[in-house]
Amino acid sequence: MNLRRVQIGDVIIYCILLGTCGMFLFPFVYIVSASFSSPSAIAANPFLFYPKGFNLEAYKFIFSIQRIWRGYLNSIVYMTAGTTLNVTLTILAGYALSKSNLPGKKAITVFFLLTMFFSGGMIPSFLLVRNLRLLNTRWAIILPGAISTWNMLVTRAFMLNNVPQDLSDAAVVDGASEFRFFTKIVMPLSIPIVVVMILFYGSGHWNSWFGAFIYLRDARLYPLQLVLREILVQGQLGDMNAAMSDDAAERLLMALSLKYAIMVAALLPMMILYPFVQKYFVKGVMIGALKE
Repeated sequence: MNLRRVQIGDVIIYCILLGTCGMFLFPFVYIVSASFSSPSAIAANPFLFYPKGFNLEAYKFIFSIQRIWRGYLNSIVYMTAGTTLNVTLTILAGYALSKSNLPGKKAITVFFLLTMFFSGGMIPSFLLVRNLRLLNTRWAIILPGAISTWNMLVTRAFMLNNVPQDLSDAAVVDGASEFRFFTKIVMPLSIPIVVVMILFYGSGHWNSWFGAFIYLRDARLYPLQLVLREILVQGQLGDMNAAMSDDAAERLLMALSLKYAIMVAALLPMMILYPFVQKYFVKGVMIGALKE
């Protein structure tokens, strides 16, 4: 009787998991299939599990538009520069707070924690960026939010559990400086958390659009996600309309196909990156559940 109940429970759990996976996977499958389908097939089929009327015209078209390439370049710049700054500050802060002999360690930790619960809000943040004369510059996207308190705490927990104090004591006895100990011992041991932080911050920068929406006015500085928003949400095809057919119906169908192709193009870098860092991602998530 108990065995039967366990088996029935397993079946129910597996069905729920499969249904949940299906709900998450279907939008992705639909977007990819629609991006490779003809515009008329997209309009005629609300559910697409595979491309119908296969064509690559949408991809050829979007990659011939300068605004798309400029957005790609801007996103790469923001992601690279922002992630480098984020990871550097996070690793340094996490390492410093993992040291048991740091003066004022508890007070500094509490100061960091307060920022997780209290924030000035959007308007004070905007005024701060304006007073620093960062508006309408790339620095307005890179500098605000240079460090995430949560990521710093995860990094600190990792170092507390993976960089024993005995190693630090041994390095001091051998005459190693703090900088040498950090670069030669701590960093090699911290490669998993560094990769996790690169993934967290990199994906955040790549998907970010709200900061650019608030701080940028020059369209030449827009990241890809803000360009994507203008096309998908506001329906502003801009210079694309000029290259499309004069037939209004055909233009609308082509715009529908373009939207899905742009979505796939925006997802592509993260889709390529994630499989290489998946094992570190899982480990990084588990780090946050460890107690000191």
